Formats: sequence, C-alpha cells, structure tokens
Amino acid sequence: MSLFAWNCQGLGGPWTVQSLEALIRVHHPSVVFLSETKCSSSKIQGLRHRLNMHSFGVDCHGRSGGLALFWDKSVACTLRNFSSHYIDVTVDFEDGSSPWRFTGF
Repeated sequence: MSLFAWNCQGLGGPWTVQSLEALIRVHHPSVVFLSETKCSSSKIQGLRHRLNMHSFGVDCHGRSGGLALFWDKSVACTLRNFSSHYIDVTVDFEDGSSPWRFTGF
C-alpha cells in the first residue's frame, strides 16, 4: 500500500492532469491526496472517472484552496470529518489488516 500527496497548485491545466495520471500509472498508489486543486468538487468527480478511482473533494474558495482524496479498490476510505482545510478519513484494507487514519491538509 502506498500513498501519494501533492500540492498540485491547480488542476486546471492539461499538463497537471497528465502528470497526475502518469504518476499514478507508474507508482500505483492506493491513496492520492491533492491540495490546492483550485477547482470544484464536481471537477474532482469527473477526474475520478478518468483515474478509475473513488474520490471525495472539497470545493475551492475563489481562486485558492480545494482538496481531493482518491483511493483505489484495494482500500475503503470512510470520511470522518472535513473542512476547507483538511480531509480526515479512516482507511480500511481489503486484506483485513488493521485500519489506519489519514488526515490530509
């Protein structure tokens, strides 16, 4: 299981999304956390389909902020809490190993 966290400084540009796809293709992370997405949670939902992962997004405020969490089929993320500053989840593994808590900010 691996985790990838990135301050992407906006998902509006095509190079950012292509770079994200390439990183996921090469490293196969189970969980991906993005900060400063600078986009709406509806755009995160669209990206979720492109990445073939589950997701949860927090809208940006104006031209700043925005958070996104993606996870693959090998884990289940249960949302504990969130705000415009963080996403807090419990991560359960399909192999039955002990769950852990992840907070991205």
